[in-house]
Amino acid sequence: MSVARPLHLPDLEVFREPGRHNPTVLRRVLGALLRQRREAAGMEAQRAAGILQCSPATISRLETQGLGLTERKVAALLSAYGESESDIAACVLLVRDADRPGWWQRYDDVLPKWLDALIALQDACSVIRTYEVQLVPGLLQTKEYATCVTRGRPYLTPEQVERLVRLRMERQDLLWRSDAPNLWVLLHEWVLETPGGGPRVMREQLEHLIKMAEQPHITLQLTQVRDQYGPVVANPITYLRFDQLSLPDTVYLEDLEDARFLDRRSECDRYRSMLDTLLNYAASPEDTVRLLKAKARSLQARSL
Repeated sequence: MSVARPLHLPDLEVFREPGRHNPTVLRRVLGALLRQRREAAGMEAQRAAGILQCSPATISRLETQGLGLTERKVAALLSAYGESESDIAACVLLVRDADRPGWWQRYDDVLPKWLDALIALQDACSVIRTYEVQLVPGLLQTKEYATCVTRGRPYLTPEQVERLVRLRMERQDLLWRSDAPNLWVLLHEWVLETPGGGPRVMREQLEHLIKMAEQPHITLQLTQVRDQYGPVVANPITYLRFDQLSLPDTVYLEDLEDARFLDRRSECDRYRSMLDTLLNYAASPEDTVRLLKAKARSLQARSL
């Protein structure tokens, strides 16, 4: 059994404040802390499951994603791990904070659960690496471009389109924070050929990309995979890192109406390697800006 010692948590205060409140991150960090304390106490997951009278799989979900955390469970586990009453009380307060909704959850009427999780994790990460095949990433879309691509879903009402676009614009605020994540975007050249609302809307979108590429924390590169032996990557990839938090790297994979989150080390390594390989087929950031300017000029000529 471990000896009670001072609680060490990452700096979570920013994720408890009203404007940045992030229940997903609070739960995941607390789950990671429970795993650390269990291991420090020399206790196997099966024994911890006995304390809560649940399965080891439930303990795994609790420790990796913070799923199913309650004040009672946290207090029971930390007590069994030999933690002090003051540390247990501090963690119970985290559980209470994690029960309050995040800012983005006022859009729950149009927000898929998987997008809910992505917004929460992006809000807390330090590095975002993304590869896009058909569309400009949501964090870099203009309002008109976002409206056009969202209208492409025929099952959405005009009111739902408006709310989804408003949410997307609010998500972009994270790029202007003092602690903004580093954003590294690989765009397949096909993105430039996707209509995106017509020549004028696409030209304004490209001009916005050029402006955003000037920001020191944003890197933008175009890829051209024309080698017959080059990588074939048909779907977008988003890779998230959390340097300041005790959270594992996470890969986000999205298709038309669903998404997956991967955080096993072997899986993340595989996708990070794929992103590194795609860099071999990418123009430099400087050449990318030149290509974007040339494409914007051609769209300007077409719209005259």
